[in-house]
Amino acid sequence: MLKGRVYLLNEITQNDINSMYELMSMYYENLKRNNFISDLEKKSQVIILKDSNNQIKGFTTIVLYDALIENIKIKLLFSGDTIIHKDYWSNNDLMQIWIKNALNLKKGFSEKLYWLLMSKGYKTYKYLSAFYKEFYPRYDKNTPDFEQKIIDFFGENFYSLNYDKQTGIIIMNRAKDYLKEEYSKIPEEKLTDKNIEFFARKNPFYYKGNELVCITELCEDNLNKAGRRVLGI
Repeated sequence: MLKGRVYLLNEITQNDINSMYELMSMYYENLKRNNFISDLEKKSQVIILKDSNNQIKGFTTIVLYDALIENIKIKLLFSGDTIIHKDYWSNNDLMQIWIKNALNLKKGFSEKLYWLLMSKGYKTYKYLSAFYKEFYPRYDKNTPDFEQKIIDFFGENFYSLNYDKQTGIIIMNRAKDYLKEEYSKIPEEKLTDKNIEFFARKNPFYYKGNELVCITELCEDNLNKAGRRVLGI
């Protein structure tokens, strides 16, 4: 069982940052400390999970952006570096806190709130189908025009040199960090899951750190049964 909370960036200590980097290093190749710190400094919040010994076993970094799509103001909640120690892959502590935090943020404004999720691993992509009704891209529906424009807005404005509009993928080709092979490889039996099979087909070079840009609306109505159960509603 892990305990977690949301921290503002200025609330985390240097020891926390060191532990976060060490945890990431267990699972990622080509992880440069200066890149990790630079990415962290662009975020506004960090969700940190700790075990009974107060050791960091998971975290995700968060920042909120404003966007104007077809003259409609929206908010984008972007997840940066995210990792959970493999001993805790089966629990939903991180997602529980993440959803609660997102819905609390949503109370502070009237605009629609969307989650921008970059997926270079099938476990990350699986968060979408595990907890949300509608998300994109997906195997069984085309991405609606408005959601596609949000995806393209994000890719073109934040990753313009690497974003491929035709595929919706941010192409890194190992220029940045990428999951170690033992953690990135998709087990054959997992491909029977249509969502995972879609991810593997849509982002075939995920193991090089290429990121599939994904989106879902963050609101209570878009939570599926599992998402609502995680929140206890």
